[in-house]
Amino acid sequence: MTVIQTRGELNPLPIKAQTRMELYHFEIGFPSWFKAPTATVKPEYGSHSRKEALTDRYGNITLPETMDLSKYKVIELGVEGNKVVKMVVRGQLDSTRDICVVLTNTGFVKTVWVNLRSDTHKTLDRTKYVNP
Repeated sequence: MTVIQTRGELNPLPIKAQTRMELYHFEIGFPSWFKAPTATVKPEYGSHSRKEALTDRYGNITLPETMDLSKYKVIELGVEGNKVVKMVVRGQLDSTRDICVVLTNTGFVKTVWVNLRSDTHKTLDRTKYVNP
C-alpha cells in the first residue's frame, strides 16, 4: 500500500497503481486472446468528439447513433493488463470517406476523424506498438 502524508499526519490511503497501456496495431498483430467485437453499441460522444465532427478537414461528420462493430475494422487496441480499454476502429462513412472512432471500453468516444477511403497512409511508427 502507498501512503500519503496529509496535514502532518500519516494517512494510509490506497493509490491505484498506474498500469502502462500497451498499444497494438493490426499491421503488427493483436494479442492471441483478442477477438474482434461484433456487438452493436450506442456510443457516448463528449464535447471533443462532437467538435471534431464539425471541423474535420473532409467536411462535417454525421456521428452514428449506433455502431455495429462487426462492420468496422479494428486498427489499434489499447490494453491494460489483459483488458482492452480503448480501440480505434475504421468503417465506411459514405462512398468516398471512412470514419475513424476512438472508443473506450465503456462506449465513450474520445475523438473521431475522417480518412478518404483511398487513403492507406503507410506511415506507421512501429516503435509505439507491442509486437505480440
